Amino acid sequence: IHLPTKTMITGTIRGNIPEDSRVTTLGTDAFASLNIKSVYIPSNITSFQDSQGSVTGPFARSTVENITFASNSKITQLYKYAFENCNNLKTLRLPDTLTILPNLRSLPSLESFYIPRDLNKDTFRTSSGFADKGFMNTTQLKSLIVAPDCKNFVFENGNLLEKGNNYLVLSMNEICIIPDKVVNIVGYAFSTKVTKKVIVPSSRTLNLTFNASWGMYSEISEIVTNSSMITQLPVQGMNLDYFSIPSHLTSYLNGSSNNNFYYAHIKELHIPSTITITNTDYNVFKTSQIDNIIFDGANNTPYTFKDGCLLNTAGSTLNTITSDFESFKIPSTVASISYQTFTPYRTYYSDITSNPNPKLKISNVIDTLDLSKTNITSISASTFGITNWLDNSSYLTDSNCYLTINNLILPDKLETLSTEFNSCCKINNVSISSSNANFKVVDGNLLSKDGTTLYIGGSDFNIPDSVTTIANSAFFQKQAPDSKKDLVLPKNVNKIGNAAFLNCGLTSVYIPTTSGGVSTSFGSYYVFAYNKDLKFVRLPSNQINCSANSSTSVFYSCNDKILFKFDDTDSKVKIYRSTKSYYTTRLTNLSSSNIYITCLDADSKVIEKTLDSFYA
Repeated sequence: IHLPTKTMITGTIRGNIPEDSRVTTLGTDAFASLNIKSVYIPSNITSFQDSQGSVTGPFARSTVENITFASNSKITQLYKYAFENCNNLKTLRLPDTLTILPNLRSLPSLESFYIPRDLNKDTFRTSSGFADKGFMNTTQLKSLIVAPDCKNFVFENGNLLEKGNNYLVLSMNEICIIPDKVVNIVGYAFSTKVTKKVIVPSSRTLNLTFNASWGMYSEISEIVTNSSMITQLPVQGMNLDYFSIPSHLTSYLNGSSNNNFYYAHIKELHIPSTITITNTDYNVFKTSQIDNIIFDGANNTPYTFKDGCLLNTAGSTLNTITSDFESFKIPSTVASISYQTFTPYRTYYSDITSNPNPKLKISNVIDTLDLSKTNITSISASTFGITNWLDNSSYLTDSNCYLTINNLILPDKLETLSTEFNSCCKINNVSISSSNANFKVVDGNLLSKDGTTLYIGGSDFNIPDSVTTIANSAFFQKQAPDSKKDLVLPKNVNKIGNAAFLNCGLTSVYIPTTSGGVSTSFGSYYVFAYNKDLKFVRLPSNQINCSANSSTSVFYSCNDKILFKFDDTDSKVKIYRSTKSYYTTRLTNLSSSNIYITCLDADSKVIEKTLDSFYA
């Protein structure tokens, strides 16, 4: 029998629950939004109703401050969201029979918490329960009480420890000196924000491992350690004034998928001479902000740091950017830029909306990138953006996930520029010195000097007649003005790159047959994708390839029905070809059942038929 719904207990201000053996379950939203202060849950209540995945519980949005269970309660498990949105809850006394905790992450006012006698030992470190993120967001916690006969936990010297395994679960100390017997720091162990400094004594004799998220949501600003017994020390989501990588962790910066600095902000990072960095390891800095890097020791790796930029010793190669996008400056000594230096900032592993560090200043927008006075003569493929994102369409339409440069000023000395230098990066304005011998800007378009290659398109979508090649991402995410939503490409265009017109608000596209009869080549990915209002496409009469990969096709996620017409079909004389293969070989991204033919029925009425039914 479930506790009556809240409408049946209207007027109850103390939150009394009937001590009636017929009432065994607290229903979802039973006390939701009620003005109550204290709730006593008698022993006849044996469970809370499972919300079936809905993020709500019996006390959701109520004003309850204190919840206490009867001392003889037999409850063993509470479902995940039992105390969800209890924003005013200050005291929570759980029954000793409880073995699995509910989620504790929505208790920002919690001041006092009781650890039950029978609580499972892996409660705070595995996903088998619901409290694997510990006391995250319980920043007001002042009192932690452990049952005197608790089977798996003990509270010693301000630290909550898991017995047997000697894991540090939670510290309530402002300065936490890691006990020698502790061998593992679990995730979110300092998320109550009490601890400001962590010390690992050099005298410790046991190996110590820090969980990847051990310092997440903490207020720790300093880590002091000279111990060689540390096996792992990531600083994910932390804000540190100073951090020196332990010298014995020689591979700390190794690996293209290294998450040691994930969403961390470090004001001063010291890298000992024993630590190695290779050109595959720069991604370790992609999801962090590091204001200053100091290389310690004469035998260190051949790198230097200046103005937020990680450079080679001579300062001629820009390897990556570690500071925020408002602070870095490209030194004039730079002559080359490494592959994917301008990978969409802070989003290599996750988009910026999932940033777990509220103090980390992150942005995917560079207002002005000035390369004019550098010594750069060549910019290679994927310098801006990251090519493998073309394999994941979800990254292409969310501005949190791609890089935007409002003003790009190219090097005065630029000699070569790859047509693939821009991979899914929105460049709003581009300029280059008028004295440059190899490139020019006309009507906002960045062109080769002879006008045949368009690298970056202008906001007016005025494409010169001289253009034969439109590079990757040339108009990526730019919105066409009303006068250009019906886009007519110049007749000389014979190559269009990946994502060139992705999400431009186009309603129709006319790609005329080239004057020389050369086949028009489309890139493999998303050339006209996400133009939701695209309804008409006129294609060249000569053979073209519209990509055989349906998930990354040229017209991916456009209008459900696009009218395709070919240049050599005369609507008065010969509307259709004799075989449907004429269309399917040109529209290889679509199955024949998804290609529609507009035709006349026996009564000369205009009707639509699928390609299959038309040729049946």
